[in-house]
Amino acid sequence: MQYYIHLYGFLKQCPHPNNNQRKELSDKLGLKLLQVKFLFKNKRIQLKTWDKHHKNTNFQTENDELRAENMMYKEALTNACIRACGRAIVVEISSNEHHLRVENARLRKQIDDLAAIVVKLIGKPSVDDATIPSSTASSTIYIEVVRGIKGKHRIEK
Repeated sequence: MQYYIHLYGFLKQCPHPNNNQRKELSDKLGLKLLQVKFLFKNKRIQLKTWDKHHKNTNFQTENDELRAENMMYKEALTNACIRACGRAIVVEISSNEHHLRVENARLRKQIDDLAAIVVKLIGKPSVDDATIPSSTASSTIYIEVVRGIKGKHRIEK
């Protein structure tokens, strides 16, 4: 048991002893060289495992706290009310609705880009851009240009 105390004291000073240090310890304590080597290796693994467990426990505690805080915010958002016309309206935007809004914005951008390309290729649009909002104007221009192309030219398949 005495050699454990000596080994652990040495381990704190030098967790990775070289061959000479291990040889010196084995001679001093009356152990085989491989015993000293594996005692150090096992203790390093044990300390590493303890450290991982300790960190994991801390992360789990922090995760639980964040989860509780997140639930509190979700509940507060669900219960939030906007006063309009004397009655309360519950504000709730689902993740599906958010996804659809993002997709809608992306598709509008695509329509605007395509309309701009068509206008460059075919010429000036017949609709006054100043009177119609941007995405609506682009969509209208694109639809009119496509209708015009299909109406004027026969598309062969």
